[in-house]
Amino acid sequence: MKRKIIIAGFLIFVFTLLILVILYNVKTDKIEIYNEAELENNSCINYRVLDSYGIPGHMKFSEIIKSENIFKRYEKLLGDFNNAEKFRYIEVYNSLIQYDGFYENGETFIYGYDSFPDDWDIQEFINQEVKLEDGRQTLLTNINGAFISEKAFNEDFSLYNHIYRGKAFTSSDFIYSNEKINVLMGYDYINLYDVGNELSVLYLGYPVKLKIIGFLDNTSRVDMGDINISLNTYILIPSFDIDNRDNEVNPNFSILHYSKKTRGFFKVIDNNIEAALNEFEDIINKSGLDYVYISLSE
Repeated sequence: MKRKIIIAGFLIFVFTLLILVILYNVKTDKIEIYNEAELENNSCINYRVLDSYGIPGHMKFSEIIKSENIFKRYEKLLGDFNNAEKFRYIEVYNSLIQYDGFYENGETFIYGYDSFPDDWDIQEFINQEVKLEDGRQTLLTNINGAFISEKAFNEDFSLYNHIYRGKAFTSSDFIYSNEKINVLMGYDYINLYDVGNELSVLYLGYPVKLKIIGFLDNTSRVDMGDINISLNTYILIPSFDIDNRDNEVNPNFSILHYSKKTRGFFKVIDNNIEAALNEFEDIINKSGLDYVYISLSE
């Protein structure tokens, strides 16, 4: 869905793209100079998964999204990641969501808040007037969203043990419904909402209803290597699966969502780093998609 691009989202996109270019170049240089001795001395076991679309010399995402059977290819890629033998794929990722309506919850929940330069007036990025494709006038504010798979929620981060109020996700929450999506709010939202409240947001440019089923405690975190994120200011959303029927109803939404589901992390199994990286690259080569991995310091 086309919509007016708001300033904050554009600036964050540019910043993210710049970082990705830098990281990609670093990773490419490493591949060119890697030899067996360096692989043996590599002790990193945590990696970030990114795609390279939009980087100079690579296809644009607007081109890949038009490829034949692209949803099936993303779906298979995700399955291959989850079935890997030498690494464990961890499906968790942050994504901005856009609060639809008058926003009055404060600055700390704003997407990219910690990275804004000191001389920026963050109020300029709150309640921006936009006109959506359907002609509706509204106010949008970019806020923090984090998505997580059932496996990562229960096994990798044990977040079911961090419910402060309400209830945890169940298996049914990880299957997409064209109705409401159940969410858990970070601890800093505790005095702003109640269990059962609903929010209207845009995700990937599409309107979505969120229903609050609980709140996380103030120790809820996602830690992968040197990436350490407190979930206190996030809305935690199930990284839901989409079946073929719903994909046919809104294929662009499905493709965009699965492009995010496949940009999580992976952890090397049994410290066999070379085997894990080789398996990852074999999976990518067979998929025909353009992905890289970035090592994360411990």
